[in-house]
Amino acid sequence: MEHSIIKGQTEEVIHIREGYKSYGRGAARKSVLQNINMTVKKGEIYGLLGASGCGKTTLLSIIVGRRNLDSGVLRVLGGTPGDGHCGIPGPAVGYMPQELALYEEFSIIETVRYFGKIYNMTNKQIRAQLEFLLTLLDLPTESRKIGSFSGGQQRRVSFLVSLLPDPQLLILDEPTVGVDPILRQHIWEHLQNLATKRQKTIIITTHYIEETIRANRIGMMNAGRLSAEGAPKRLLKQYNVDRLEDVFLTLCVQDRKNERLHSTDNSNIELRNCSPGFSPNGISSVSSNGISAPASPNISAVGANGGVFANQSRLNPQKQDGAQPKFSFSTSLPSAGNFVALLKKNILKLQRNPAMLLFIFILPAIQVVFFCIAIGQEPAGLRIGVVNQENSNCTSSIWEDCEFSDLGCKYLNKLQTKLNLIRFNDTESAEEAVQNGDVWGVLSINRNFSSAYVSRMTAPVSAEQELLDESSLGVRLDMSNQQVALTLKGMIVERFDNFSRSLLQSCNFLPDAGSLPIHWGAPIYGDQEPSFTEFMAPGIIILIIYFLAVALTGEAFISERSTGLLDRSWIAGVKPSEIIASHIVAQFVVMLIQTGVTLASMIWGFKVPCRGPFVWLAVITILQGLAGMSFGFLISALCDSQAVAMQLSIGSFYPNLLLSGILWPVEGMPVLLRTISKFLPNTLSCQAMRDIMLRGWGIEREEVYLGVVSSCVWITLFLSLSWITIRIRN
Repeated sequence: MEHSIIKGQTEEVIHIREGYKSYGRGAARKSVLQNINMTVKKGEIYGLLGASGCGKTTLLSIIVGRRNLDSGVLRVLGGTPGDGHCGIPGPAVGYMPQELALYEEFSIIETVRYFGKIYNMTNKQIRAQLEFLLTLLDLPTESRKIGSFSGGQQRRVSFLVSLLPDPQLLILDEPTVGVDPILRQHIWEHLQNLATKRQKTIIITTHYIEETIRANRIGMMNAGRLSAEGAPKRLLKQYNVDRLEDVFLTLCVQDRKNERLHSTDNSNIELRNCSPGFSPNGISSVSSNGISAPASPNISAVGANGGVFANQSRLNPQKQDGAQPKFSFSTSLPSAGNFVALLKKNILKLQRNPAMLLFIFILPAIQVVFFCIAIGQEPAGLRIGVVNQENSNCTSSIWEDCEFSDLGCKYLNKLQTKLNLIRFNDTESAEEAVQNGDVWGVLSINRNFSSAYVSRMTAPVSAEQELLDESSLGVRLDMSNQQVALTLKGMIVERFDNFSRSLLQSCNFLPDAGSLPIHWGAPIYGDQEPSFTEFMAPGIIILIIYFLAVALTGEAFISERSTGLLDRSWIAGVKPSEIIASHIVAQFVVMLIQTGVTLASMIWGFKVPCRGPFVWLAVITILQGLAGMSFGFLISALCDSQAVAMQLSIGSFYPNLLLSGILWPVEGMPVLLRTISKFLPNTLSCQAMRDIMLRGWGIEREEVYLGVVSSCVWITLFLSLSWITIRIRN
């Protein structure tokens, strides 16, 4: 695909004038590039040399459109990178970054197919290029995983990817690191062939400075400035030295002197070490031959035409003419080819670790099992101390006809069906057992309990306080555990009610006469004896699906960004919307399986009721999973490290868990927290699912409808913020 070159300068592929770039603000602002003037012509090999930190990588990233100049003029292949006309990002440029920027779990052929489809190559073109480049770069079989290669072989695969689309502009950042001399010779021969016979333009940085003698021109950078630019032999002749390294050292020393003489703002300039950081053998060294710099205080540099131009200005101009915008929103639509390539890549990554994928699928079932078995069940095996002053040796186990003696034993006979009764002779020893943690409480029966209770039942209005005390059970509990204490209270009261009814029934009285004057009718919603498991089940389903989805996508971009893969994909022409869409589709399949496993385990495995339309329960669950995926994308877009992403995920877990009505009813919170909870991603959806499962409501109810709408709003918000964040960072 050919692109037009700058009008009037038909051979210029890269044209930079008065380029400035800095990072930070205010006092922390640091200049990285200062007054860069650079020209690279069609069919040239341009060697860009400089010590680490001098701005080479920043300059290259500006050329490929990954960063923008603060001010100055930039033209590449006749346009501005990112404008949609020059082919950058896209197949017009082949980029090899310093990082490996490869999927180590992929084979060579899988890697080539992925990038080939992004470059819009046909299968035939991909196969032809692959066979040629495997031979050129002396790489093993195409089916081997990249992670099994040595470091040098991995660098060669990275070089292969940059050559794959047969680009007009080839930018190589340290392509020969770790490559043996013979193969380095072959690589340079191929680069020279591309430049001379096919008129490809190549920019190369290298630690092996002397190998750039084969380049058509070289540019030497120091402290963010292009100190010299010209043909290698002309530079050697001008400075009267035999090695390019000596030219660089001369320029570096003189540049430091010049800074001391002419800089008016030393706070904005960092003087670098004059060691170039490389040598003919790839080992850092400093020349000791005492080379002297040119007499002129201003550095002379060889221009694009082989002549000499004056030293560049050291002052950062205030004008912004020609500066690129900080970022621009592309108006081009997503590419179906890119989307398919990204989707296949994501699916392949999932398939590469089948054990982990299987664990991801069964993890929801494991969590449901733990929840249903451990949460909401009635505490069992509770021990309570008993002091029966009426009869310490109870033997009665059955009711005799209308017998009102030994009622304390009859009550204990009812109670022991629910609790473990530990007998004590006196109250003091029983309370001591509670203090030691041996029992959960003390129940004491008075000496005259039977006669007093009969008198109380036959003449309750005329009963005196002493009679009321003697006919009452004395209970003291360990209230340190609320759930256990509430269970004990309920069992003691429920068994006493059963005892009273049985006593009256044995004398042919109406059993209800001994009960509280409350008639509990059939519940309108729910069961007569609701369980805490049923109350929490909707929230647990949401927690499992939502936060597993967050975990699935919370690192979607982080590892690719840290290894340079994301940059490589951007430069190849991938758009943020395509990346997000491909991740959504791939992870959506995983999330659907997790949703099915969770609902099946909860509803059919443990018989948790769903009295409403199951389809709406499934819809809300899936929407919550999508909301979790979207939030994971946002975390991944914001964070640069997995540790920070994990902290942000955990930090968001507890507010949702505690404030969304999952553990405790929202009605039990302060008014302010109730208001805040409504604006959390899980609150309205949790209530909607609870209404579906326990009340049997459908989408016609406002509460259920709002749960669906709330999930959709959060999905849209998270995805929009993710897209904006990626575009800004891009």
